[in-house]
Amino acid sequence: MQLDIMLDTAGFPMIWVAPLNGYLSWLPATKIQLEYFLSATNDTTFDEAWYYRVNEMNPRIAPGQVNSKNLFQTLVTGVLPNEARRYALWCGSHYDLMTVQEWGEAFDELNKEPASPDYIRQITSRDGLRERPKRLIEMMGQATKERAKTLAEQMLMRGGVIEYVYESLDRNSYEGQGVAHSELPGGGMRKPKELVKLNNKTEGTRMRQFGFRLLHRGRPSNG
Repeated sequence: MQLDIMLDTAGFPMIWVAPLNGYLSWLPATKIQLEYFLSATNDTTFDEAWYYRVNEMNPRIAPGQVNSKNLFQTLVTGVLPNEARRYALWCGSHYDLMTVQEWGEAFDELNKEPASPDYIRQITSRDGLRERPKRLIEMMGQATKERAKTLAEQMLMRGGVIEYVYESLDRNSYEGQGVAHSELPGGGMRKPKELVKLNNKTEGTRMRQFGFRLLHRGRPSNG
């Protein structure tokens, strides 16, 4: 299958998923993307102390250190839903979290396709892809090649993090979907589309296994 690829605001790849009529991030949000955001935003909430607090829960590693046991350390975790939304707002008006329904539709669509090293080659040969994301995606591909059987698994919808999603279209409450890496709390013990229920308390609690992934609804205006 030929992937339809665009690059997001931080220069990371997203692929077109027809049932969503949009582009979905190849990986859950990574710390490299978050660092680009931190260097560009004027929001004083996201300062060095904030990033230290987030990384304390899940220490970062460089792309060259990635293997099957530690790959989750390259991904953003420990953030709150409203912080994920503020990152999405920085990316642009068409970027957002998915709804529960959208996440399920994306998983079903991508889980039909067998995993292939050709997808990694397509992603890493995309014009304009910078060296840091290219190196990370190559290493993630190596780290997951033995266990990823479908495109959804290559994209870490299983084996990455639990991803924040909107409970409904009103976007006022959140749930979690996806299966976290086996080294994270509760990792590997759930079905991907099984919801992780959140409440007012847990929505305000930083959790080591929770991250997020963005959807770009529609095609970019220059695409």
